[in-house]
Amino acid sequence: MKRSVVGLIFVPDYSEVLLITKHRPTWQLGRLNGPGGKLEKNESPLEAMVRELTEETALEIPAAEWTATTVLSASDWEVSFFTTVWTGNPAQAQSLTDEPVAWYPTKPLPTTVIDNLRWQIPMAINKLSSVDKLAVVNVVYSE
Repeated sequence: MKRSVVGLIFVPDYSEVLLITKHRPTWQLGRLNGPGGKLEKNESPLEAMVRELTEETALEIPAAEWTATTVLSASDWEVSFFTTVWTGNPAQAQSLTDEPVAWYPTKPLPTTVIDNLRWQIPMAINKLSSVDKLAVVNVVYSE
């Protein structure tokens, strides 16, 4: 099973979200998605999220500051979504790969965001601004 993670990182007033212009995989070419990537051997989704964010953006956000929001899955893949608020200077986010990172407005969202981010981003904002941070939504795609 292919396992990966995606992070949705917001500025404190939730007006902007950190996104990456994807070059890979092909179906995401030119689209905006959250930082993330594949899990390494013996790595938990949360550990992968912390690592991938630093590798792609230079931001370091400890595991304790992330909130799990959603798990999307099918028979051969699983994507775990996490969210957090970046309280440092937004300019600290840097593109460390060939896929550029930038802060984008959450209202309205850019037209090029990956389709599921249209509901993931508002849900993440709601979860971060709520007292109930424990519930995780599981979405299973059937064939």
